[in-house]
Amino acid sequence: MKRKVVAPLRELLRVFEFCSDEMTYYLNIETGKVAMYSNLSGGFDEKGNEIKNKNVFASNNYVEISGTHSYEVFRDMERFAERMQNLALKEKLEAVFKERGAFRRFKGLLANYPEEQINWLTFRKKCLLERIYEWLDDNDLELEQE
Repeated sequence: MKRKVVAPLRELLRVFEFCSDEMTYYLNIETGKVAMYSNLSGGFDEKGNEIKNKNVFASNNYVEISGTHSYEVFRDMERFAERMQNLALKEKLEAVFKERGAFRRFKGLLANYPEEQINWLTFRKKCLLERIYEWLDDNDLELEQE
């Protein structure tokens, strides 16, 4: 049976979008609050208290948030380009993937196409939501939004 957790979806979206190798986030399933730990400088629990040892998060109250890896974002960008109706822009986006700096160049190119930029942000949010609900399912959690 899945355990219900009350947490703000907006906060989970933020964490899944900005998670990195240097930062690890944890969801306190009792409070629904997110805590953060940096391998470089320590971290803070969900109350803002400074944490120097990652072992604090080993309790049953915390579940590590996997976030989104860069290869997943890259694949999202490829999938977005594949669906593109504007063939000229589609070709430009596909060319971006073949060179270094693909993330920056992808965003820079879309900045010249405001409607497609909005479409990308909508698509990106959908991908993040899918990852969040998959993560919840993998951890036998059910989200009840605040």
